[in-house]
Amino acid sequence: MTAVVAWFEALLSNIPLPMLEVWGRFAFVVGLFLAICAFGGFTFRIGERWGFGRARQGWDAKAFLSVPLTFVLIIATGYIGSFIVLVPGAQTFESLKDLAVLLSVILLGYPALITIPFAYGLSDLIEGVPPEFLLAWLPGYFINPACFWIAHQFLGKNPDFRMTGTWWRYLAAAVLFMTLEPMLWGYECSDQFPSGISYHSITAALLFTTSITWAMGPVAFLIALPLARRFEWFWADIPGRVRERAIGSSEWVWESGRGEAPGNAGPVQEGLPIRIFIFAPFIALVLVMVGATAIVALQTADDDAQMLATRLHQAMSANIRLQLDDYLARSPPPAGVQREDALDSLLRSQAVGTNGRAVILDMTGRTVASSASAGDPVVANAIAALAKRTGPSGLSAGTTEFQFDHVTAKPLSRETWLTYATAYRDHGAGHDWILMTAMPEAFYLAGLRKANSRSAMVLALALVLSLVLGAALASMVTAPLRQMAHATRTMAGGDLSVRVPGTKLEELDALAESFNAMAAKLKKSFDDLIGENSTRKSREQELKESETRLRLSEERLKLAINAASLGIWDWNVEQDRLVWDDSMFRLYGVRKEEFSGASEAWSRCLVPEDVARAKADVVAALRGDREFSSEFKVRRADGAIRIIRGVAQIIRNADGRPVRMVGINRDITDLINAERERVRANEAVHAAQAELAQVARLTTMGELAASIAHEISQPLAAVVSFGNGALRWLAQDPPNLGETKAALKGVVEAGNRAGEVLVRIRELLKHRKPEYASLDVNEAIRDVLALTGSALRSRSVAVQTILAADLPLALGDRVQLQQVIMNLAMNGADAMGSVTDRPRVLRVESKVNGEGSIVVKIEDSGTGIEEAIRHRIFDPLFTTKPAGMGVGLSICRRIIEAHGGRLWAASGTPHGTEFQFTIPGSNRPPMPA
Repeated sequence: MTAVVAWFEALLSNIPLPMLEVWGRFAFVVGLFLAICAFGGFTFRIGERWGFGRARQGWDAKAFLSVPLTFVLIIATGYIGSFIVLVPGAQTFESLKDLAVLLSVILLGYPALITIPFAYGLSDLIEGVPPEFLLAWLPGYFINPACFWIAHQFLGKNPDFRMTGTWWRYLAAAVLFMTLEPMLWGYECSDQFPSGISYHSITAALLFTTSITWAMGPVAFLIALPLARRFEWFWADIPGRVRERAIGSSEWVWESGRGEAPGNAGPVQEGLPIRIFIFAPFIALVLVMVGATAIVALQTADDDAQMLATRLHQAMSANIRLQLDDYLARSPPPAGVQREDALDSLLRSQAVGTNGRAVILDMTGRTVASSASAGDPVVANAIAALAKRTGPSGLSAGTTEFQFDHVTAKPLSRETWLTYATAYRDHGAGHDWILMTAMPEAFYLAGLRKANSRSAMVLALALVLSLVLGAALASMVTAPLRQMAHATRTMAGGDLSVRVPGTKLEELDALAESFNAMAAKLKKSFDDLIGENSTRKSREQELKESETRLRLSEERLKLAINAASLGIWDWNVEQDRLVWDDSMFRLYGVRKEEFSGASEAWSRCLVPEDVARAKADVVAALRGDREFSSEFKVRRADGAIRIIRGVAQIIRNADGRPVRMVGINRDITDLINAERERVRANEAVHAAQAELAQVARLTTMGELAASIAHEISQPLAAVVSFGNGALRWLAQDPPNLGETKAALKGVVEAGNRAGEVLVRIRELLKHRKPEYASLDVNEAIRDVLALTGSALRSRSVAVQTILAADLPLALGDRVQLQQVIMNLAMNGADAMGSVTDRPRVLRVESKVNGEGSIVVKIEDSGTGIEEAIRHRIFDPLFTTKPAGMGVGLSICRRIIEAHGGRLWAASGTPHGTEFQFTIPGSNRPPMPA
């Protein structure tokens, strides 16, 4: 354990002290913020979601009992831990008390949180911490549980370490705690100890202690959580104990014991349990009396001890003066070192030399004699403190009394020394000396500190006994009241036969008798009412059932009308009285008070250009020419234009004359807009597909650039050769016109061939809409093979064609079909790129199937396609090529399907892959693109 603490000290010593001081101040500020949030009832986790909100605490009996339970746990664990020494002379098992704090905050919640600062201070007082230290560390006593409150935020609602997620949240809380809490205590202690000791020794000890606490935490929770849940003490499982809401919202979104479903929220207990109301003041009075008595007694003892210390100092100083006088008067002392040794022996023989320090100084501050060894730090601190009080002129009066603090790092301590200094003159030698005596405050106040500890223990014991006695008395007094409350709830549930027993307490016994008499009368009255109401209830039930059926029918009709955006109207033709339901006013955007109730009021709602047509439809329906059905636009009061579709039935009298017209209106604006949006979306999709096909063609042509250049360079070379030959024949004397004519004919033929190549390229590069026309598929195949021939030969690919001679014409777009053939041919060439053990053959075949469709098959002798991915090769963006885009085969399938055909792939025989596609003949129209 000592080595671990030393490792922490070495780690902190490597960090510059100013950086540690900044870190400590920052941790203190963050700790204050956390304390304000924790004790102020705020939360960073609303239910299972992170956010800033408020938590409302319900105070039931167990919430109040959590306060003494937390007191007992912390004081007991602190007392037990003080007897277990981890580092001799430096560190006890303080981790046990911190573990109790961690368990209390997470399992018991807010009541434990507000108890911890007082319980922690009382525990430290019992362990012997000086009372003035408690006041100096008061902010830390509130910040410490606020730092443990971090763990409450991370895993307070379900600290179950059988779940993996709990470990991660626990680790995060531990890291945040270790970053803040040890450093802020270094800052807190910097007023009592030097900064080096505070940040190097105290912080290191706290890092060691809290590390043990967090290491023991998971095991402790695995034991404590099931117990807390079994005895119903875990705050998050108690219905209504805590409610949480977001800041700025009045709606509670989470409740303990019920979760986040708002519908499951139950009533929260608003008042205090009567037991708490009875014994809480009793406990408070006992604590105040015990505490006040202890404070008065200890303060009186402290004053007496201070007075006693002053008198003892005066007596010891006077005794040393007498002995010095006697020693110097008996025989002249030797000079120099011998005299100083003699004086040292004289001082050590005194009582103050054994338990404290006695020093003789000259007026310059030099030590003449001392009861302590040379270089004693207590003597040095005493001389420095004396120098601050006397100044360069020495003692201004005959005596001075002061105190100073002496701090040691190992073991860590801060001890106050009471000091008394008086002037002394050596008449024989003519020297003026200062005689100074110093005694540790603990020498006089040891009994007082024990009294402090015992008083704190008595206060804790009084608290526990007060709670037990108060709970017993409260239970005895409130038991009859609880029985009556239970009986009242039972009667409210329908059981009027319940009665409460009597009690020995006179007033409560009279109350129980009155309750039983009231219950008997209530039962008799209720029985009479049952007989009278039975007949009336049966009749009322029949009426309610009828009303319910009618209401349900009306609600269904209203729901259907609202869901379909329908409005119902009724027009009395003879009286020109038009009646609208509420939905009609919403459809037309008209307020009821502005509607006159005549047909003219309806026509005013229509846009001017639709009025004549809509009225003509009404007139035609009234004449009996056709049923009324009309579409028209209306302008609402807010300026919005809506499209309305109206249908109606004509009601005629016996003479056939129309008397009423009943119909419905429907707002179809959204339907029409949706149809327009669908049409625009389809057009955009077709345009995007055409653009993608163009990109694919350009990509393929880019890959064939070398082949195209070769195809063009051959006829151009022939043109140059024939041209040079013609020039030579013309240069002869006489010119050979026959040979010249033949050479020029070769120039024309070569130029035509180059032009044909360029025409084919231009056709493939055109960006235009598909144009369906009759075409020769074999010719399209030959053109593609002519364009790709050089590229195929450069890859050592041999092309075999089996083209049906009687192939009928097809109806399709020549450029798109050539794009499909070119893509499949180049894919086959790519597939044969790694083949070295057999010829690379690309076989292209055309034929007619039994349905009259044209079939084109392109087969390679490559490595083939794996069966597992064959069904995905036509998916967009799926590719097996390292540099592929995954769009070629997808576009090919779309083109073929747009032509009314089908494209598929199968394994080749014996190697490679064969792609086949069908397109209808020219007598069968293609599918729309």
